[in-house]
Amino acid sequence: MELSDFDLIQAWERRKDADAFTQLYVRYAEIVYGACVRVLQNAGDAVDVAQECFLELSRSGGTITTSVPAWLHRLATSRSLDRIR
Repeated sequence: MELSDFDLIQAWERRKDADAFTQLYVRYAEIVYGACVRVLQNAGDAVDVAQECFLELSRSGGTITTSVPAWLHRLATSRSLDRIR
């Protein structure tokens, strides 16, 4: 049975379960990277910003009140725009 995003985040928050975080990464890396590339138009910068997004997820995942993919997409877009500025 596949765990929900909420369950994976809880496993990460409570036990620092690396497998749980890896599953979140695998699920959403393409979405995050894609959003970054569309805004930045530069693959290298997109990789850097995508990494920042997953670092932020590792720090504040337990505070997410919306869907994880929506939160990550919004963060990727915002961080990409910040990088341009």
